[in-house]
Order: sequence, then C-alpha cells, then structure tokens
Amino acid sequence: MRKINKSVYAILILVLGAVAAAMIFLPALIYRDSNASFTGLEAIFGTEFADLGIFGTGVLEPNVLGMLAFALPLIAGLIAVLFDKGTIIALILFIVGGVLLFTLPTYQVASVTILNNRTVLDVTWTLGYGVVIAACASAGGAIVCLLKIVSRPE
Repeated sequence: MRKINKSVYAILILVLGAVAAAMIFLPALIYRDSNASFTGLEAIFGTEFADLGIFGTGVLEPNVLGMLAFALPLIAGLIAVLFDKGTIIALILFIVGGVLLFTLPTYQVASVTILNNRTVLDVTWTLGYGVVIAACASAGGAIVCLLKIVSRPE
C-alpha cells in the first residue's frame, strides 16, 4: 500500500476547512412556510426580513454560535497546516464546527417588533444546502485528520 505524504493530508484539511467556511455565502436557513431563505451571512450577522415603517420590523438576530460554526473549520485547516502537532486540535475543531453547523436552526432567533413591543418568533427552520455542504466538508476534514493521526510517519 502506498503511503501518502503528510503534507497532502495538511493541504486536504485546509481545502476542506476553506470549503466549509466559504459556504457562508450560500443559503443556510430556509423558512418553509413562506419559502424564504437566508444566507449564512444573513443568518449569523443578522438581517431585517420585514419592514413595516414606523409600525414595526422583523429581524434575524446576530448569532455568535453561528459565527463560530463557520469559522471553526477554517481555523482547524489553518492549524493543521501551520503546526505539525496541531492535527488533534484540528480534529476537535472540525467536530465542534460540524455539530454547530448541523444544530444552527435550533439557536437562530427571529423577532418582530411592533409598536416598540418585541416578540420572539417560534420559527421552524430547515437547513439550507450551504450548511449541509459545510457540515459535510467539516466531517470530511475530521476524517482526514483521523487518517493523518493514524498514518505511520515516513
């Protein structure tokens, strides 16, 4: 069986981390009842989805866990490339990032303010294909980290 160079693993880990982070620009959350979708940027940094002028607004609240979910795979890829012994840390970051990506709909908050009365909406979100691709890339990064850990040094 042919041995794979450790630098190939590191580059593959970095690419998978970058792919997971780049999915922030694709649809992340979908509200099925109104067929509205929000990109990862809109979901984690917040956006206004309804404007009723002086009477009220509807907003997606900024989301720190969502920021971490998209950033952790990229950080993991950088750690795997920059540090020879950083593969275990990268593995942990990929796993945590993947879990946060798959659970993104559970901690996303939408609220409506009508005449200065704020109400948090109970929204059932569906994962968009951007989050699914990002979570799969994060899982792939974790698998490559495991392969790099268990492969014998050259």
